[in-house]
Amino acid sequence: MARTMARRVCARIATRTTMQLSSLVRTGTASTPFATNPRSCPSTAQRHPLDKSVSPIAKSTIFRRSVAIVVAGALGAASGALAASLLPADQFAWLGLALLPLFLLLESLLKYVLFAFNDDPGAARMWLAGAILVCFYAAWSLLRSP
Repeated sequence: MARTMARRVCARIATRTTMQLSSLVRTGTASTPFATNPRSCPSTAQRHPLDKSVSPIAKSTIFRRSVAIVVAGALGAASGALAASLLPADQFAWLGLALLPLFLLLESLLKYVLFAFNDDPGAARMWLAGAILVCFYAAWSLLRSP
């Protein structure tokens, strides 16, 4: 759609330029090289199909999102290791309560990491809670396995 709009704009500019040139040629004030050698429209410049460069803003958003997920995972792993070392082996039912402070922390700090998730609280909760859960249970399993 953007290319179509650019072509329409260039066509409009070319038509306007042609009309101006024809009026100048009729009055005899235009030079021949200018009238016969029009410039190509810069807005229709084709990009190379393999050029998939990412804007710096998108790169910084991806970096911030990755940092938030890694920090959430590290908190989950630390909490899982702490729970595995403190809770008795037969008290697996209490394990869910160990996650409660992390989820409360996540909800209280969510407004500070929303910019990394394009202001989508659902996506932020899903990614961060998922990282906390996976890393928590991974650390728990690694420390509890014989």
